[in-house]
Amino acid sequence: MNRSTYLSLRNQLDFTKQTRKTRVHLLHDFFLVCGVAACASIGGMAPYLVSQIMLAFFCFRAFSFMHEAVHGTLHPRGPVNDRLGII
Repeated sequence: MNRSTYLSLRNQLDFTKQTRKTRVHLLHDFFLVCGVAACASIGGMAPYLVSQIMLAFFCFRAFSFMHEAVHGTLHPRGPVNDRLGII
């Protein structure tokens, strides 16, 4: 790939940090945790297995959230990324 092709591709992409996506991500995580709590409170093997699968999704999403924050791509302000990266 030459420089002009690279610059053409780069200009087509949007690299701005969008906080709306972060809020939606946090909302999804909240509902995952609520689902885990609801399944765990029901009792029985099937709800337990469903809660464990949901918990695995939550852990993966939490890691990706933290990973983006550590690299400074989660929020436009650095201190917010620092705090969210530690959580």
